[in-house]
Amino acid sequence: MKNLKTLYFLLPLFFVACAKPIALVVSYSHDTTATGTVKIVPSKPLTGTKLTVNDKLLVENDSQFVKSITVMHIPDGRYQYRMTCENSKFKSKLDASNQFEVKGEKEQTFLHETPPYSTGYWINQGLYQVGLWIPLAVLLAID
Repeated sequence: MKNLKTLYFLLPLFFVACAKPIALVVSYSHDTTATGTVKIVPSKPLTGTKLTVNDKLLVENDSQFVKSITVMHIPDGRYQYRMTCENSKFKSKLDASNQFEVKGEKEQTFLHETPPYSTGYWINQGLYQVGLWIPLAVLLAID
């Protein structure tokens, strides 16, 4: 019974370790002499993220939490990116776009505010916590 309690207590820690946000790095072109770099950072890690630069799809990530996207090897010129996220945990979908110009090796960083969490997200989180901690309390009370 003690092993079952220990396993039940450690199980949430394993799930948390699997959901670590990542920083994606993608290449715009195969030309290694192009030195422009753009970093796009949402205020909260996102899943279901898509990123296009000048209508060229660079990122389509449905499963991982993304904390930032860095686009490297961008030739000099004017560009426009569009980052979207249609995750149901937010009240509305994220649709962020911006225009930028690349000149030389300078890295540009763009920050974007994500929408607030929806009511359904908070209900889901509450039910998850209740379903996790009540059985643990029952297991501890059995002894």
